[in-house]
Amino acid sequence: MKELSRYHVDEPTQYILESVINKKEKLSATQKSMNKWKWVFFVCLLFGISYLFVFTSRLNLIAFSDFIQFFLGDSKHLLLLIIIFSTYFRMIQMQKQCDKVEKEFNDLRCEIIQKSKDIWSTPAQWESRKDLYAAMKQTYDINLYHENK
Repeated sequence: MKELSRYHVDEPTQYILESVINKKEKLSATQKSMNKWKWVFFVCLLFGISYLFVFTSRLNLIAFSDFIQFFLGDSKHLLLLIIIFSTYFRMIQMQKQCDKVEKEFNDLRCEIIQKSKDIWSTPAQWESRKDLYAAMKQTYDINLYHENK
């Protein structure tokens, strides 16, 4: 965060910029975690479908009631179902958390953009703002030029 001090921004502005950097890092970490849970869910689902396909094809189950009886007759099948549903709901929970963090990040980023004329009011500050925005884009991948992504 010391990189921001060389752009001669005042303390409140530096705090806001550090906050948006922290939100971006939190967003990246949350997205990584969400992607991991998506993969875990899809692997569990694929394993579960493969497992059921292999065992039900051997048994030659004709009626749906036979399949339900086969499925509920073994605790391993219920455990597999619980694992699949647990990973699915965790993935959904992570998606909601990711959306919330992304909204917070974008709100803060848009607030900086909207208040940029107040923050950098003199022409010299306005010129240094361009360098700061370029550094933020290059270093942290935070676009402060436009409100839409």
